[in-house]
Amino acid sequence: MVRFLTSTVLTWNGGSIKTQTLQTIVMSSLIGQTLDHYRIIERIGQGGMATVYLAVDTRSQAEVALKVLSPTMSSDRRFVKRFRREAQLVSQLKHANIVSVLAYGQYKGTIYIVMPLIRGETMHQRIARGAISGEESTKWIGQLADALAFAHENGVIHRDIKPSNVILDDSGNACLTDFGLARVIEGHSSLTGSMLMGTPAYVSPEQGRGEQLDARSDQYSLGVILYEMATGRLPFDSGSPMATVLAHIQEPVPRPRRFSPDLPPDLEVVILKALAKKPEKRFPSVQALKEAYQAALAGKPLPEFERIAAAPTTYIERVQDVSSPAAAPEIAPRRRGAGWIIAALIPVLAIAAFVVVRGLGGSGVPALTPTANDGASTADLETASAEVSSTATSELGPSPTSPTLPITSSSCPGLALFTPSVDGDEVTWLIDNAGEDFHLEDISPGWPLLTNGLPEQIQLGELVLWQGDAEGDGELHRVDGVDNTIQAGKSTFITITFEYVAGPTGYSLQLILNDGCVLEGEW
Repeated sequence: MVRFLTSTVLTWNGGSIKTQTLQTIVMSSLIGQTLDHYRIIERIGQGGMATVYLAVDTRSQAEVALKVLSPTMSSDRRFVKRFRREAQLVSQLKHANIVSVLAYGQYKGTIYIVMPLIRGETMHQRIARGAISGEESTKWIGQLADALAFAHENGVIHRDIKPSNVILDDSGNACLTDFGLARVIEGHSSLTGSMLMGTPAYVSPEQGRGEQLDARSDQYSLGVILYEMATGRLPFDSGSPMATVLAHIQEPVPRPRRFSPDLPPDLEVVILKALAKKPEKRFPSVQALKEAYQAALAGKPLPEFERIAAAPTTYIERVQDVSSPAAAPEIAPRRRGAGWIIAALIPVLAIAAFVVVRGLGGSGVPALTPTANDGASTADLETASAEVSSTATSELGPSPTSPTLPITSSSCPGLALFTPSVDGDEVTWLIDNAGEDFHLEDISPGWPLLTNGLPEQIQLGELVLWQGDAEGDGELHRVDGVDNTIQAGKSTFITITFEYVAGPTGYSLQLILNDGCVLEGEW
């Protein structure tokens, strides 16, 4: 009997994600049949592109796992050629924590891969059963990192790291399976566009965009597993594959400690760094991730690494292009203009800048340290997000391991404002909202004018709320019709873009929100 299994594939084409439905032939008639010298006993697994059977090698009488690829692919000569090349490469990966490829081939039009039969459960099944101990997570993540490091050193990227591709054997060891399969299937000519074969809940932002991948993509997927093990939930699970992929690309990662308040702050630092949107902001290797993760679990000082801010992207919606006369919305003057104070402050700032430069002696720049307003203390906001958002340029050096308290206020329950990061001409503050929806009604920033020049725009996430110099008066003007909501249960960013490269210190920020909520601080 032949039946069809329907699966959905996401493709990146022309700047947008599209879905494509495939029908994979599932041939239950293979049970009892023999492929070459492998007698198929029963089906033990099913995916969109392959079926896994328990089989017996008739030469050695050993039980094996036989993965049979979809017959729809076997007729593609280019795919078959690619499969053989990739299978040959993967078969050379001999590591204790990699499920090895024993054999591969094609028999009467059916492509198959032979692997050892490992009796146990998948990590997906184990996570579903309940909390994972620190001892277990230390062991398993160490083993997975070792396996990935070995593969990366041999030029192989997995591309589909997820708990269901991790088998926990009877001895409690983690073994990674399906190396190279995503890359093989990716080349199937019946699929158009740049195909995303990873699982949406675990794909890296660059994989979601269909870009060229390297080892850092596997690190991001491993970071999703760390997040899931620490919190019991995924960072993004938006109800549909497309929405989930877009969330990985667009939205800041929700703080793990929001869902697991007892999580050590240093562990949150490690998880968020592994999940940085930009690959260059992640750990230099999975081994470096492993060392930091195990140190955090053991309560030891973290290895030195740069704490950086995630990209200031939150919402998918974008503001209209205000540079176009036809599209420019009506604007109203802000309550607090900046242009009038320039002449008065330049002499003072010139002296201050001279003193700062003399104090630095050309050897570096001071770290950004917030001054919290009165009453700014809540235990659940003592978080590594302050560390992750504390520096965004190599000039600013690493922050201390212990996170700085964010700025909070009793008038803004659930809101927290973290230390800004400086990246080129942009200064960015992370805002975490564990309460209800708030609306940003006004903003009063202070900055080192002599160094930065005038602010050109202020964004909430990716939405431009204030546009600078639109009327040639040196002031910021509110962009009408733009959503100013800081959504409940999410993190977002306030980003100020300046005329020149931003200085490292000298900032103040006052946020005025609805219902009398005011957050303010100095850095």
